[in-house]
Amino acid sequence: MHPSTNPEWQVYSPSSLVTAETELTWQETLIDHYQSSLLTQPEALKYLTLGLGLNDTEVIDEFRLGFVDRTLAHRLPERETLEGDMVRGYYQRLQLIKGVTGHEVYRGMIFVPIFDANGELIASFGQRIASYPLAVRGENHYTVQPEIEGLFFNHQALGASSYVILCETPFDVMSLHMAQIKNAIALLDFKYFDKAHVNQLLENGIEAVTIAFSRTPVGDRYFAHVRRELQQVGIKVNKLDMFTGESVNSIWAKSLRLNVVFNELQGHQQEQQPPPCPPTYH
Repeated sequence: MHPSTNPEWQVYSPSSLVTAETELTWQETLIDHYQSSLLTQPEALKYLTLGLGLNDTEVIDEFRLGFVDRTLAHRLPERETLEGDMVRGYYQRLQLIKGVTGHEVYRGMIFVPIFDANGELIASFGQRIASYPLAVRGENHYTVQPEIEGLFFNHQALGASSYVILCETPFDVMSLHMAQIKNAIALLDFKYFDKAHVNQLLENGIEAVTIAFSRTPVGDRYFAHVRRELQQVGIKVNKLDMFTGESVNSIWAKSLRLNVVFNELQGHQQEQQPPPCPPTYH
């Protein structure tokens, strides 16, 4: 039997049955599930609030942060069903699950979704809450849709001012956001910076950039690279002065952590003080 050459069968293929509204529903299902997992997993919430210093619920809601705890499959239709196959195919195209195993790519990570102007998920960033064996992908991971170029985290801030702060990670931007500094953007990875990012800055009228990369060997090396690329197109570059080993997020997290420690010590000190003597009347 020869295969059919009639293309009409494609009208009924699974991919053609998925509407934009359906994909948006699947997107919201995933993000809502990850956010619920973050709020109900004590270790993940502790890492976010104490380890990263992002203890403001408005930050969690605004940036729609989540945690990937390997339970997404429990929210999905069975893999053997048509709907189950389609939704998993959608998540696979977003590079959020693996096609062969179905495992979640960002498992064990704080999950940061990145949207376009229409609210569609176009990229993601994740950071592990605990060290994993070297065989597993590193502490940070990111994915960007193939057609997207020159993407910055918090790219919505571009165009609002001719000056921006370029950070290393989304968590640096969130730290500055909590400090009421709203004109910060971030790379998803040092190696992700290229000519498309320079063009994005130029197209949005950026004239000056303060680079706020971590004071590490890698951070210093890529600072020199990015500064050179920006200066070649006439963008003024400053460098945020930090001590060796520091990052914007580590400074912010330590400042909040110090307040927690001081409050705890003051509480212990009050517990050790003897009760006041009752007044004596003559």
